[in-house]
Amino acid sequence: MSPEAPQQGPADDEGRRLTGRVLRASLALVALLGVIAAVAALAGAFESAPAGPVPIAWDHEVCAECHMHIGDPRYAAQIQTSEGDVLNFDDPGCLIRYVAEHRPTIRRMYFHSSVGDAWLQPNEVGFVVEPGRIVGLIGPNGAGKTSVIDAVTGFTRAVGTVTRAMKQLKKD
Repeated sequence: MSPEAPQQGPADDEGRRLTGRVLRASLALVALLGVIAAVAALAGAFESAPAGPVPIAWDHEVCAECHMHIGDPRYAAQIQTSEGDVLNFDDPGCLIRYVAEHRPTIRRMYFHSSVGDAWLQPNEVGFVVEPGRIVGLIGPNGAGKTSVIDAVTGFTRAVGTVTRAMKQLKKD
């Protein structure tokens, strides 16, 4: 004996129509969510980058390199990457080490002034030693003394330009 096909009635047709409507509504919802996600991604892509240094909450934020609190504005530094990240550092030495190790795509870089509440760009930061003078670097731990010596001697990749005896050693 062969099995007989079950009889389909009006209730089965109604069930198929309901299933079809639910499926179409689900697909429409997924498509709508996809459009919303795409619009949100585009809005983020066009988000404007900071026009200048982003304020640091002193004694609350930590250094991106050594993870110590950034408490003394005189030694603070900041980079803004092309990806939109803002990275804060408790001293220029940490910034130099971070850049040498992670090689971020830097959009902007700032160093906090040691004599006022102002941010300086790399071309505004430096020091000059007159020929024949002996100079000592003095500062608290983490102020960047070793990093300066490393950059001048070529031990660490310099961020910016290093000039010694009026001869340019390194330019990024």
